[in-house]
Amino acid sequence: QFRNVPELIELRKKYKLRIFIDESISFGVLGKTGRGVTEHYGIDKGEVDLVMASLEHSLASIGGFCVGSTFIVDHQRLSGLGYCFSASLPPLLVMAAIEALKCIDDHPELLDKLKQLCQVMHNRLNASAVIAEHFTVSGDPDSPIHLLALKPHHTNKQSLINDVVESCLQERKAVSRVAYLEPGDISRPTASLRITTSVFLSEESIGDLVDTLESVCRTRLSVIS
Repeated sequence: QFRNVPELIELRKKYKLRIFIDESISFGVLGKTGRGVTEHYGIDKGEVDLVMASLEHSLASIGGFCVGSTFIVDHQRLSGLGYCFSASLPPLLVMAAIEALKCIDDHPELLDKLKQLCQVMHNRLNASAVIAEHFTVSGDPDSPIHLLALKPHHTNKQSLINDVVESCLQERKAVSRVAYLEPGDISRPTASLRITTSVFLSEESIGDLVDTLESVCRTRLSVIS
């Protein structure tokens, strides 16, 4: 879910705060050219102190990047443990990321298609009464990721999530269980599914996925609840 970034910028100015934005999901997705939340909201990049993103999502590589003002980046370069103990990417993966960036720049129509498909996924998931009976659906209409968290009336939640994932796989539908480091992630939510929208999907395939989820809910969850 997207936060109200313009409102956060105003709070930053009022209370003299620094803002770090993790754009791992929004980079290559949001904005007219895929530049992320600042482009999406029309915010000057100078209003954000640091922007971080993983290269593992839209760019299909590994590693990540962090950009900001010269003053902040110089400080990070000398003091950040993540920088001091990091290593350069293998050349093959560097080229993969570069080519992915070129693809985003050369084919802006892919961003428009992805946005449309994200909204279709959002509407279909939220329109399903069967899914709503068992899951709380969260995610912005423009986000490629939606989280389906099991509702409190279910017990043995992690086991149920595993059953749902396996049942979907048997129907050739790939959904992910959300995994956390235990007990390190003390704020982790309840057992959940992660639904990811790709530009390679179609509205028909999204409908098939939702139909499969509804069928699995009826067979694997309704009896238990």
